[in-house]
Amino acid sequence: MSQPLPRPLKKWGQNFLVDPALREKIIREINPQPEDVVVEIGPGTGVLTNLLIPKVRQIHAVEVDERMGAFLDPLKRAHKNFTWVVGDFLEWTPVKLPTPFRLMGNLPYYISSPLILKTFELRPVLVDAHFLLQKEMARRLAAEVGTKAYGILTVYARLFARVRYLFDISPGVFIPRPEVDSGFIRLTFTDNKNWDKNLDLTLRALVRSAFQKRRKTLRNSLASVLPVDFDLSRVLNADLRADAVTPEQYLLLAQTVVDATGGKGLKKPVY
Repeated sequence: MSQPLPRPLKKWGQNFLVDPALREKIIREINPQPEDVVVEIGPGTGVLTNLLIPKVRQIHAVEVDERMGAFLDPLKRAHKNFTWVVGDFLEWTPVKLPTPFRLMGNLPYYISSPLILKTFELRPVLVDAHFLLQKEMARRLAAEVGTKAYGILTVYARLFARVRYLFDISPGVFIPRPEVDSGFIRLTFTDNKNWDKNLDLTLRALVRSAFQKRRKTLRNSLASVLPVDFDLSRVLNADLRADAVTPEQYLLLAQTVVDATGGKGLKKPVY
């Protein structure tokens, strides 16, 4: 007899996926292979984990809720290719894990942006990532330049990955039922090289500052982060607003700033 679901905790944004047909559809989209190494964010009760275990070489899960041990520990005892740890994925590092690996997860809505940014940081060791997340967030990752949805996450997604929005997911497949629709996306990583740290920090500072003041022109929104003597108009049109600048232009601007500062770049606090 299967165990009852634990009480969902609001502080961790828990919504348990209870539709068997949707679980199978998700696994088909991931298309696991026998030699795959998979890392799962927030496996919960292990409903997707259990479907993946017989299909992959190794699966490792990171779960913040220690109560899920009641579901995950039996899986670990029964299958040598499954391990899991209690912890926050934002603080997790792939120590002693074969690379490259694939990433998947049902991301809590309240923390999906930091989790996706963490994913981008891991890109040198990633093949792809499959995420179930709020539909608005999923659409934002796949947004076009100049649209309302275009933002910080879009810039990073376009620079580091190919993004594909796979399908919609209705609230009725979860317990408790969320108030918003969800979506399932795939990020396939195209740039798996380590960037210079100062370039990465500079890009983050520029993109964050631009979109925090997205109604202003770049001349004004970037004034507080650019070096005093830096001529923005030599790189791009300073009268553009954040959502009119392509990811490639943001990267060019960041590289120009790094070069102009002798490799130091910007050291502003980043998201």
